Amino acid sequence: MCKQLWMKAGTHEKPKFIPVNEVIHRIGLDISALKLLLPFHAQTGSDTTSFLPGHSKKTALKVFFEHKELLGELGKEPLTEDTIGNVEQFVCRIYNVPEVTSVDKARVTLFKKALRPELLPQTRDALTYHIKRP
Repeated sequence: MCKQLWMKAGTHEKPKFIPVNEVIHRIGLDISALKLLLPFHAQTGSDTTSFLPGHSKKTALKVFFEHKELLGELGKEPLTEDTIGNVEQFVCRIYNVPEVTSVDKARVTLFKKALRPELLPQTRDALTYHIKRP
């Protein structure tokens, strides 16, 4: 097993190498949180997957640190209604509408606040499909 894990970031012209172990130590992640980083990354988007319009990884990461338990069952089979509901709550918190627990209700709330349609969270059907993808 390797003692130090590095992540390549930056651009082709200016690559950066980030010591993952050091980052984990600095932010104080425990083992249970580490296991949730991959599902977190999958749900908040990457270079090849969808993302949460109008919200950065930094915003999503802040919500993750405060409410990581909402992603606790993500990636486990079978996918349950509770798991989908928890991911919906997580997305609602990213969009700063914690008073609702459904992304469809969050869409209505945000639309009433005149948020541009392209910045609304995905529908529950789209979110469920996103959760199920391999």
